[in-house]
Order: sequence, then C-alpha cells, then structure tokens
Amino acid sequence: MKKKLITERKWNKLDDKATDGFYEKKNADGSKEHPYDGFKKYMNAVEDFPEYRIIGIRHQFRMLKDKWKNYNNEIHWFFQRGRKGYCDRDLWELNTWFATTFPKMLMELSEKTVSYPPGFGSSDHDEIDEDRLNSQSIPDDKDNEEFLAWKAAIRETAEKFEATGGYHFKGPTEEEKRNRDEAFEFVRKYFYDLWW
Repeated sequence: MKKKLITERKWNKLDDKATDGFYEKKNADGSKEHPYDGFKKYMNAVEDFPEYRIIGIRHQFRMLKDKWKNYNNEIHWFFQRGRKGYCDRDLWELNTWFATTFPKMLMELSEKTVSYPPGFGSSDHDEIDEDRLNSQSIPDDKDNEEFLAWKAAIRETAEKFEATGGYHFKGPTEEEKRNRDEAFEFVRKYFYDLWW
C-alpha cells in the first residue's frame, strides 16, 4: 500500500491530538507522570495512524540531523557496552533487551555446553537441593539422555523468554505471562548450573 503524503504541520496536529492527556498527572514535586489511561489512549491512537510519508524541506533537514545524532549515539553506546557491558539504550527498555538478548545467550549455551547437572531429567532430580555446589557431569557419550534433556530444556527456556515479547503497552497476554513465569522458574531452579 502506498503511503499517504502529509506535511509536517499536519502530522504535528495529528500527534498533538493523540498525545492530549498523555501528561495529565502532575506529582507534588512538580514532575509529570504518564497515567496508564492516557498512555493507553495515546498508543491506541498511534496504532490507528495511517501510513504517512512526511514531506517538506524542513522535515528532511531534521531527519538528516537526527540520523547524524543517532550515528553519534551508536558510537557512544558501542563504547559504553565495551566498558560496562551494557549501554544507556539497553536501560531504556531493559525488559525488551532481556527478552531479546538473554534467549540468544541461552540458545548458544545449549549448543556449546559440554556438561549437565547430574541426574537431570530423572524423577528424583525434581527435588533438587538448591544449596548444593554446582557440580556438573561431563558425558562420555554425546547421546547421553540426561545431557540431551538438559540442552533441550535450555532451548525451551530460551524460546519461552522470546515468547514473552518484552515490553507491552497493552499488557502481556495470559500465555506470555505463563511463558515468563515458567522461564524464570527454570532460571531460578538451575541458576548455578547455567555454565559450560
């Protein structure tokens, strides 16, 4: 579908209408807060926006300026990640970062791991001693059932984290909440076993 052309002024009017009431709540200290209803109304309005292409020289200059600013930010974030392991951008939506990055780490762990918790997958292993030392068994046979079950459980947990979807302005579905809870339960239970 071809995008509708619109001037920047008209776009700003549409955006102003959508954000009306977004900053309604003012706290005693003077700070502003996004009330849930105002935020929900805004996101619903944004979802209903037609596909527009903003035209105008002023807008094009602003876009170039923003691209340059983002390029500088990307460099800054690159060095922050190298120095701290994370950057300011990751903190903006930490839940989304977690839901997209941690599953990738788990998937790679499931491929590269060479060990598993002793007795994993057996019925008596459900009553795991969470204060135990994190001893690991290294299988002689790569087709060892417990080893394969461990790798499959890590992959399944990664998929559940991905299925949480990260940040939601409409709130998570029951299935996403169930995936979140099951994934975190696995991590809680086997936290000290999540290593090679």
